[in-house]
Amino acid sequence: MALKEKDVEKKIHKFLKFQGKDKTGSYILYDRFSFDELYKLLLESGMDDETALCFICFHCSLSAIVFQERIHNKYYKQIMPNKFNLRNDLVRIWEQIEVES
Repeated sequence: MALKEKDVEKKIHKFLKFQGKDKTGSYILYDRFSFDELYKLLLESGMDDETALCFICFHCSLSAIVFQERIHNKYYKQIMPNKFNLRNDLVRIWEQIEVES
C-alpha cells in the first residue's frame, strides 16, 4: 500500500471518529458538508463512485436532506476528489462561515 493511500485511510478513520455513531452503530452524516467530505476521501482512497456510495450507505446514517440532495438527485456523481466544489445553495452558507471566522 502506498504512503498516500495510508494517509487517506488515516484521514477517513479520523473523519469517521469525529462524526460519531448513532444508537445502531452507524456513523452520523446528517449534513451535506460531511457527506461531501467523506465521499471525496473515499474517492481519494481509490474507490469508484458506486463503491464509495455503497460504503456510505452501508456504514452511515444519513439525514433525509443528505439522502435526497446527494444520492437521490445523483449529485454525488459531480463530487470530485481534491476539488472544492459546492452547490450554489451551499456557497452562500460557506461564505457566511468564512466571514464569521
